[in-house]
This record gives sequence, C-alpha cells and structure tokens, in this order.
Amino acid sequence: AQISDISDHLSWSNTLKYTKELRLDRNFLYSWDQYFLIVKELKFLNFLALTGNKLRRLTKEYFEGKNVEEMTSPRLQELVLNSMSLDWAQVDALAPTLKNVSKLVLGRNNISKISSEFKIDTDNFESLTVLNL
Repeated sequence: AQISDISDHLSWSNTLKYTKELRLDRNFLYSWDQYFLIVKELKFLNFLALTGNKLRRLTKEYFEGKNVEEMTSPRLQELVLNSMSLDWAQVDALAPTLKNVSKLVLGRNNISKISSEFKIDTDNFESLTVLNL
C-alpha cells in the first residue's frame, strides 16, 4: 500500500512515537505540511527518507506567519529527499528548518547548480557534514 494521507495523526503518532528511523519512499505524500507533521509528532526521529514523493513546490512564503523554530526537529540528523523534483530554491526555502541535519541527501533532483543568487544563511547548515547531490 502507498501512503497519501497522514491527517489522522493521532492514530499513527502514538503507535510510532518512539520511532527513530522512518522510510516513506515512493509513496504519494504531496504536501510539506505532511513532512512537518511527521517531524513534529515523531520526536525521536533521527532519520527520514521521502525519496520519490512529489511534494508541492516549497517557497519562502510558505513559512510566513509560521514559527520556524517549532517546525525544526531537534533530533532529525539525516534527511533523504532523492527524486523529488527539488531545485536549489526549494532547498534554500527549507534550510531554516534543517539546522540539526548533519546528512542531507538530494540525489536525482532538479539541482543543476548551487546558485549564489541565494543569500544562504550558513547558520542553517551549521550541523551539516554530508551533502549528497
């Protein structure tokens, strides 16, 4: 079965609350809201793989009026976002929530260059030790 809806988070978050590694590769997740719900509810999660999910395009405007600190997982260390049609503008938008991520895997996306047009705050990547493009 492929997962497309995680809105009934009370049922799954209690069952999975101590989960440290979660692989949701090649499912039908479609929204960054779903990603942020997962990392919020699973407080022990240190590895998350979402390869092949086609989440809606992420822009910096998505975060307007939201508390980015609350959207940042303190334990998430490894995030795998392969084959998700991401470009560097989306990675740049997501960056403020990745402060604790030490390994970021972004293979097979639409990243052809890391552009200097983005004013990337290096504080957003202070824990990053591995970047796989």
